This record gives sequence, structure tokens and C-alpha cells, in this order.
Amino acid sequence: MALAVLAGTLGITFRVWTQARTSARQEIRAYFDFRARDALSRMTQRLATYEQVLRGVRGLIYASDRVSRREFSAYVASLRLEEHHPGIQGLGYAALVPRAKAGQHVEGIRREGFPGYTLWPAGDRDPLSAIIYLEPFSGRNLRAFGYDMFSEPVRREAMARAWQTGATALSAKVTLVQETGQDVQSGFLMYLPVYAKGGEPGRNLEGWVYVPFRMADFMADVLGERAGDLDIEIYDGDVPGPDTLMYDRDPGHASLLPPPGLGSRQALVFGGHRWTVAIRALPVLEAQMRRDRSIEVLVVGGLGSLLAAVLVWALVQGRERALALAETRKLQVEAQRLHHQGAIGILAKGLAHDFNNLMQSVLSWVYLARLHAEPGGKVAQALDHVEVGSAQARELSERLHLLSDAPDLLDSRGPVAPLLQQAVAEALAGSEVQARFELEAADAVVRFQATQLQAVFTHVTVNAREAMAGQGSLVVSLRRQTFPEGEELPVPAPGSYLHVAFADAGPGIDPALLPLIFDPYVSTKQTFSRKGLGLGLALCRIVVQRHGGAITAESRPGAGTTIHLYLPLAPREGAAGQT
Repeated sequence: MALAVLAGTLGITFRVWTQARTSARQEIRAYFDFRARDALSRMTQRLATYEQVLRGVRGLIYASDRVSRREFSAYVASLRLEEHHPGIQGLGYAALVPRAKAGQHVEGIRREGFPGYTLWPAGDRDPLSAIIYLEPFSGRNLRAFGYDMFSEPVRREAMARAWQTGATALSAKVTLVQETGQDVQSGFLMYLPVYAKGGEPGRNLEGWVYVPFRMADFMADVLGERAGDLDIEIYDGDVPGPDTLMYDRDPGHASLLPPPGLGSRQALVFGGHRWTVAIRALPVLEAQMRRDRSIEVLVVGGLGSLLAAVLVWALVQGRERALALAETRKLQVEAQRLHHQGAIGILAKGLAHDFNNLMQSVLSWVYLARLHAEPGGKVAQALDHVEVGSAQARELSERLHLLSDAPDLLDSRGPVAPLLQQAVAEALAGSEVQARFELEAADAVVRFQATQLQAVFTHVTVNAREAMAGQGSLVVSLRRQTFPEGEELPVPAPGSYLHVAFADAGPGIDPALLPLIFDPYVSTKQTFSRKGLGLGLALCRIVVQRHGGAITAESRPGAGTTIHLYLPLAPREGAAGQT
């Protein structure tokens, strides 16, 4: 009997051990797939952001009869590329120059104060292009002034594609003319055509707005520290090889084609061009994600099996030993009960810490399940609901993290107009909502914490977009406002403030709910797919109060809603005693 118990319990232990190993490997694979998908998504989103920057520059050109060099420089400076878009090498405009007008073009630029300006490289070509604006106009970028990008086949292919289609075009792998011979990187360019007024794709082209990128700088901006456990290689086109390699995050590892172990190979298509992205997990990822308890199961199960066999053997020795063993067992059970009570307390403390990790695991399993679900079927729909709920839970955790961990120190001082414009543009991307800016006080200086304030601008904009069902108009205004003493004020104290207003054209808010919208767990979003968490505006109010300001709302049913933010104006530099 003792041998039978030993064999049975060892068989159960072996089965549990096998399942534990399989589960650990599946968990690591699911996490890697999520990380690889997230890295590819970040690259695509960042390219789309840079495309919006180009569209903004083209809009500047279309809005003016002729954009001067000073106006172009001032506009690009307002974008604060080094701070908000560090992956961009520069932002420029290349004019289309017919061969017959090349001499007239050169003389015109020289009269602007550039006596040494010329079109290069030399050659008899028609038409030509000429880089006439490139900001920042310093350092490496000076090398590109006057360069005819249309003379180089790779650039010409992308420029011609943008010319004919009217859409953004990404070039193949190039070496930028900005390279100085030190720290040379592979590069690529993004073009957007500019037509004469009334022009259309393929006709009346005036030039291109464009962005040159150095690949390693671009990827450092995209991934930051999030890809420290991934080895990423990017190849130009569909055929990976040494000549098409554009980026290798960890050159010390072997080629990822085909990727060994935990790896994936995916295509990224943007601007009419394709990259092949190969991603492999580095050993640090498996170390971070390791949940393999199979050895512990094997050891504990083996010892438990031996113990069970010994107990059975003891039970058959006689009544006296059985009674003694029963008494011993009773004491062991009591000890285990006390031990379990303590373990339950430890477990209860750990559950809160592991909440985010569990939500990550849920999302990973949802992704794996979606691979086997029929698109549009009931299982896929159920997975959509699970993913939405998990994303909301993670969003709630991130909001509380922002509230609790964000520093109280207002570490920035300056205008908030660029931060406001960026937040509104990103929040409205992909929708039909049109934003109109009335920036009377674009130069007003306040003290702020950029991450917190951008989150407030983004959340208010997203609320307006959802209120208008993704279409309509949003008026965003900046103006100075002074509140004197002796009257009821919407702000904490009398003084001068920057008044930021978001006025949407939505259906408005029920007057009974309007006084409550800044309270926690009060929300007007009631759709099943996106039920409001009820913490967004409450957190916005706390962030604005941390800045010494206030947030209010006014609305009429059928006439839209306006959210008002008041931020104290910063004292002038050196103005002691002012508040």
C-alpha cells in the first residue's frame, strides 16, 4: 500500500510539474509578443506624429502669400523640436526649381544675405530642387543648404511619389548630407508635397516640406528605456541583409534572421514604404518575467510523496502507532493552520502590489486568445469587452500613479501655448473634430509641471471630442484675465491669471449634473464600450489646484460645454516681492 501511494503521488507531482513548466513558457511568450507589438506600435505612432508636424508646416505655407525665412524659423522654434521631438534632425522646405530659372533662383537667395549660395551638386538636370529653409539653421544642417535632393535616385523616388500622390512619402535608406564623418548613421527622409494655390496631385508643384532622420536618434526617441530587454533590428524593404540594415540596437548579438528563441519578424508600412522589423528577447527579459516554479513543485511534490508513503506505512503497523500518529498529525494540522493564517496575511498584502502585473498578464492572454478567435465572432467580441475593461483598470491605475507620484515642484517656466497645441493635436488625431486656436496670450508666462499640465489639456480635449461624437469644432483660447479684490472669484485669490478655455459644440451637460462633474466617480459617459471612470476631471481639478489655479465649467443643453482653466501668471524675472 505504501508503494502504491508513493507511485500515485509521484505521478501527480510529475503531471503538475509538466503543467507548471508549460505555463511559465507560455507566460514569457505572451509577454514578449505584447512587448514586440508595443514597440512596433510606438514606431508607427511616432512616424504619424512627425507627419502631423509636416502638415502643420505646410499649413503655415498655405496660410501665407509667401513665408519668409524669419517666419519659418520662428514657427519651427515655437515647436521646440529638441524638447518635444528629439528624433528629428531638422525641419525644412525644398523648392522645385525649373532648369531655366536656376540662375534667377540662385541670385534671389544670394540677395537675402547668402553670397556664397549655390545649387549643388553641379550637373545638367531638369527639374532641380533646392533646400532653402532648414531649421535649426546651424551645425550639421548648414551642410544641406542648396542641396538638390532630386539629383539623388533614392530621394528622387520618394519625392516623385509624394508629388504624384499628394500624400506623405517615406524614402528608402540614405546617408544624410548632414553627416560629418563621425558617428555616421543610416538615415531616411519624410516628404509632403506643397502645391500652388488651386493645385492638385501631379500638377502645380511648388516644393516639399520634409524631415531628415538619423535612424539611431529616431529609435532612441521612440523607445527610450522601454526596450532595454529587446534586441531590435530594422531593415529597409522586404529583403533583410547587410546592405539594407538600418538599425541594430544590440550589434553584439547574432543576426535575428531567422530570430532564435523568443523572436518575431514583422513589417512596418508607412508613407508608401516598407521596413522589416526583427525583434528578439534578450536574457534580461526572461529573467524579469521568470515565473517558473516547476523545480519547487518537483521538490515539494517528491518530499510530500515520500511523506505520504511513510505515513501510510506507519498506519498499518497497529492501533497503538495509529493513535500516536493521529495525535502527531493533529498537532501538525494545527501548526499548518497557524502557518496558513500568516501566509494569508502576506498574500493579502501582495495582491495590491501585483495588480498591475496581473492586468498585464490578462492583456497578454487576451492577445493570445485573439489569435485563435474568429474575427467578428462572439468570442472576439467577448475578448474586446475584456480588453476594454482591462485597459480601463490600467488607465485608472495610471491616473492614480500620476496623482500620487508626480512631483509637486513646478519645474518649468514659460508659455504653455506649444504644450497646449501639441496636446490638442494629439488628442484629436484620427477624428473629424476641427480645432480653432485663439491665442491672444500665447506669450504669457506661467510656472508649471509639463507632464501634469499636458495630461489635463489632453483629458479635457478628449472629453470634448467624445461629447461631439468625433466630429464638430473645438475652440481653444488663451487670454490674460485679472481678478480684483472685493468680488466673488472663480480663482483662489485675486491677481492676474492665464485663462485657458475649451469650448465644444456638443449636446451640453444636464444642469443637474453640471455642479458634480469635478467630483470623483461622477461621469456622463454611459456607453458600454467606454463607460467613464469618473476620476478624469476630479484629477484635473487637483492638478490645476497644485498649480495654484482653478477649473470651472459652464454648459447649456444643446449649446455645448466650455471648460475654463485659470493658471497664475508668473512674476517677471527679477521682480522681487511679486506674487
